[in-house]
Amino acid sequence: MNKCPKLTIEQIGELYSAQEKRMEAKHGSTTMAATDKAVKFEDGQLHMQIDPDEVKAAAAAQAELDALEEAEFAFLQKHSNNPQMAHARRTLDPNKLYLDSTSSFHQMFTDEHLEDIKQVEVVLSGHCNAGTSFSDEKGVYLDLFKMWLVKNGIANLLSLPRLERDVFFCHV
Repeated sequence: MNKCPKLTIEQIGELYSAQEKRMEAKHGSTTMAATDKAVKFEDGQLHMQIDPDEVKAAAAAQAELDALEEAEFAFLQKHSNNPQMAHARRTLDPNKLYLDSTSSFHQMFTDEHLEDIKQVEVVLSGHCNAGTSFSDEKGVYLDLFKMWLVKNGIANLLSLPRLERDVFFCHV
């Protein structure tokens, strides 16, 4: 709308106001009005060849985009009662340990089966299809395996490559 030569500043303002009313009707009131996020000119700033109304209109448009993003944004939380969050993070059975031929480390996502959980100086950064996991806690499983506690993981994994490095014989 800002680049349309046939629209006047007043018409652009009317379009933004109508869009804001639609947003409020759809998502309720915004957390911060678009005019509150508008660019303000301060002494000592230099704005060459920029129409202040055009800058304010662009800031108002960005504020509306920000409000849309914020309305659809949520943190995934482990123990959320929100059905949308529960659906977003599904896990495998927390009472089972799965053999993984591609994992390079042992991990548990629940602490109930681990003993002697301690914070370690080295931080794990594990990459998988679901993204990157970080952990700085390790525990012991069955007095045999040192395992990373990855609380945002989705499975308890025993790494086959790690087992072979630790001189376990694995026949699948």
